[in-house]
Amino acid sequence: MKFKLLTIVLIGFNFCFSQHKIEGEKLKLTEDLLNLKAELVKSYQLKSTYRIQLFSGSLDAAQVTENNYMDSELDYKGFIHYEAPNYKFWVGNFKTRLEADRAYLEIREFFPNALVFRPGR
Repeated sequence: MKFKLLTIVLIGFNFCFSQHKIEGEKLKLTEDLLNLKAELVKSYQLKSTYRIQLFSGSLDAAQVTENNYMDSELDYKGFIHYEAPNYKFWVGNFKTRLEADRAYLEIREFFPNALVFRPGR
């Protein structure tokens, strides 16, 4: 009788601790997946935002475009990005296509060759 009771109690404890272990593993897996997503977004392998490209070509011409952009009235953040073999001047980090299109309407007055795109492969 004592053996059966002890067995039932041990099985109950084992069940409780195994559930806690599984939840801990799920939490770690969730954290790992979130970190992976952040890395993919940062390296433009996950298409999560829209940008506007103003220029693609040599570094000197990209810097000229950057200077022209800084002199304009536009308030969107711009930066030079290198994708072999060209340097590109990109503007913005828009979450939706609608936001990007609104900015594009302003930008194309100063840069008629601009285009809206989603970075990624």
